Amino acid sequence: MNLNSIKIFFRNVRKQKVMTVMSILGLSLGMSIAILVGLWSVQEFDYDNFHRHGDRIYRVFRHESWDGDEANRFTNCGALGQAAKEQIPEIEAMCRIINMKDTKLQVNQRYYEQFRMITADENFFDFFTFRLKEGQENNVLHSIDGMVIDQSTAVLLFPGENAVGKVISYADRDWTVSGVMEDMPANSHIRANVIVPYSKKKLNDWNGFSSLTYFLLRPGADTDKLGEQLTQILKDNMSSAMPHFRSIKISHSLESLRDIHLGAESRNGKGVVIILILAAFIVLLISCVNFSSLFISMAFLRARSTGVRKTHGASRIRLIMDFYRETSYYVLLAMGIAILLTIGFAPTFNELLNTDLQIYFGNLQVYVFLVLLGIFTVILAGTFPAFYMTRFNVVQTLVGQFKGNKLAFLQKSLLVTQFTIALACLLSVFFIRKQVDTMTSMAL
Repeated sequence: MNLNSIKIFFRNVRKQKVMTVMSILGLSLGMSIAILVGLWSVQEFDYDNFHRHGDRIYRVFRHESWDGDEANRFTNCGALGQAAKEQIPEIEAMCRIINMKDTKLQVNQRYYEQFRMITADENFFDFFTFRLKEGQENNVLHSIDGMVIDQSTAVLLFPGENAVGKVISYADRDWTVSGVMEDMPANSHIRANVIVPYSKKKLNDWNGFSSLTYFLLRPGADTDKLGEQLTQILKDNMSSAMPHFRSIKISHSLESLRDIHLGAESRNGKGVVIILILAAFIVLLISCVNFSSLFISMAFLRARSTGVRKTHGASRIRLIMDFYRETSYYVLLAMGIAILLTIGFAPTFNELLNTDLQIYFGNLQVYVFLVLLGIFTVILAGTFPAFYMTRFNVVQTLVGQFKGNKLAFLQKSLLVTQFTIALACLLSVFFIRKQVDTMTSMAL
């Protein structure tokens, strides 16, 4: 980094404090929105990508239609998964999950509430990639009264103690902690603090639809054909158990694990994510146009120094690089403020989108994103001023005859462009709001 250029930058800042503050605040606001939406979209598209063999794991869902109505259901009979595993050779492994309501646990006569609980097959930790801190993947859910809790729950219930072997009361019976798992990642569609073994009563149950069923398919398996086979298996067994279902047309499909979060069940689908990315880009673009306009105004006041440097042999390429370097200093300062704004806006952002964006500054991915955003902003904000300002007429500039008429016209054009983009953004927000409201109110 050129120390002389830094000295010149801060000298110019002292001379033009108001414009500098306006430039940095405008950039920081646009960048903070870009950081929020960018990190959130990365998290959305990165859901469930941490599982081993995740590209071969699928969840079963069924489509029902009756009397002109139709619906997608994501729960199935408990017995369907086991029957399919036994009859369809393309299925390598199977795991079922039942989501429970928020539960109340009791330890030493004290009650603890608001835990997410699921019941799962005993191969849950072998099927999915959720890390255990205590316990073995192949037997941690083997015991009928065993219970696995996450690390946060273990610290809450048994502070300073080893939770394994401790007794927890739930649903009028005692459970023994058989394992402690790491807290489930925020980018997982399966979220639980407590896991207990899958109910034996559900193993051969064709009468209820409460189980989420997942299959690990062998390479090359035909998912469409497998869906048809599942439908036939259900019809063969369900008709006798639940005769009233004969009037309902049912078909099954398989949904890839990595498509679940933004798939048919999602209220924030890929369309919403893309719309918000475009909105964030528009805001950042407005910030960069505003910066370009102010930067050109500041550079105009220093036009004579540009001419002097040209007479001393500075090439246009060098001058352009100097403009980019100066822009990078502004962006660096704006980035620091933007990070603080991002931290402050994150709770409101999560509340508005009903999401759980967590910004971990120990995560390398966050730093990669910030570096790429910084480079992109420097290019977006600095390119026009760099190439335009280096076209100044040297002679006119040095003798003081540079009136800047073209520059004034350019600034007015940039201002009109900025307001045009802002108006388009406001109109877009109206239609985006209606679209999001429609998508989030759809019956699934």
